[in-house]
Amino acid sequence: MRFRGFAPLLCCVTLWLGAEAGEFNDKDRLWILQHAPLGEPPADPTNAVADDRRAAALGRRLFFEPRLSGDGTRSCASCHDPNRDWSDGKILSDGAAPGRRHTPSLWNVAFARWFFWDGRADSLWSQALQPIESDAELAGDRLSVYRLIGQDSMLRDEYVAIFADYPEVTERPHFSQLTSTDQLKVNRVFSNLGKAIAAFERTIVTSDSRFDRFVADLRSGTTAESNALNAEEKAGLRIFVGKGQCRFCHVGPEFSDSEFHNLELPTRKGAALDLGRQQGIAELLEDPFHSRGVYSDDTEGRAALLKHAGYVSSIPGPDSGRALALVESEEQTRGAFRTPTLRNVARTAPYMHDGRFSTLREVIDYYTQLEADFVAGPYRHAVHFPLELSDTEIAALVAFLGTLSSSESPQESFGSD
Repeated sequence: MRFRGFAPLLCCVTLWLGAEAGEFNDKDRLWILQHAPLGEPPADPTNAVADDRRAAALGRRLFFEPRLSGDGTRSCASCHDPNRDWSDGKILSDGAAPGRRHTPSLWNVAFARWFFWDGRADSLWSQALQPIESDAELAGDRLSVYRLIGQDSMLRDEYVAIFADYPEVTERPHFSQLTSTDQLKVNRVFSNLGKAIAAFERTIVTSDSRFDRFVADLRSGTTAESNALNAEEKAGLRIFVGKGQCRFCHVGPEFSDSEFHNLELPTRKGAALDLGRQQGIAELLEDPFHSRGVYSDDTEGRAALLKHAGYVSSIPGPDSGRALALVESEEQTRGAFRTPTLRNVARTAPYMHDGRFSTLREVIDYYTQLEADFVAGPYRHAVHFPLELSDTEIAALVAFLGTLSSSESPQESFGSD
């Protein structure tokens, strides 16, 4: 997409592009090299067991455990199916009830800074908790999950081996009927299970793609002999870092800036208005499991990271009511959604937060023409212009995006005990 604020830069971009699709000049190389290698996932100071193999083993068991759901028929894997690249291939999620957004893939989720399309979770473990209690997903509840761990000897033994203690509470039918002390105990177990699931999800990382092999050749100066990319794919890469301006949002080895953008996708006929990040902020502030809460393992370290990202602590004190205040205007966040990774993107259709596009060609067509059979919502803003790519250029860009896929199947990349 072409942003008005980047007009001077775009002139430079045009000058930097070489004439032949198979050749890359110094500026091209500089930009391309920034996209690989992927490296190791960043540390999560809010999760003390983030890289604990025992926690990952328990988390994998819980990920595929249908007893986490209200009726015992669904698990995390029901929507994040490893055989479908950790998504479900559907336009909108379909759990205990129809969802309102597309199920994103879990590939490289450990590299994200915010979670869900609207960023309403600020850690991977807090994200893992929300689907369990969502009426549209697993429709379970934390007290039932607490009981499951206590009553299943294998799960309880694994839990105690990792977290040292399984706290007992006075039994009540509903969580709201527990004493405040017992609620804290149940929440502690619940949050620890989220941390175990997150430890497993941190192992869902893509391996080298053909693009990664091409970048390795580029670093070694052997691209002339490289067969990692063909001529059309190299032409698509040139468009990606140049005329297509894809790299302004899909940056770095993860091909995502982990931020939120309003892409001017009009509200479809009959669909409810989705406020995106604006609503996500409100939900994050109300979440007792946010990264500054008592269930975080490193509130101070994460606080510094959040402040860097535009957040400040608003309510000091040791209680779980601490909150975060966003230093952004509503105008900046309304209708904005998180930039997804492009790794394995050719295998994770459909696309966009509402799954409206079934192919990569349709996505690029949208940016090329900025035309669609939708009704514009009240929060649409004109901030970019048609790319006007030719059919040949679109085909080349689609071909390049296909080179970002891992060579192995999701089953081969499973986290191990």
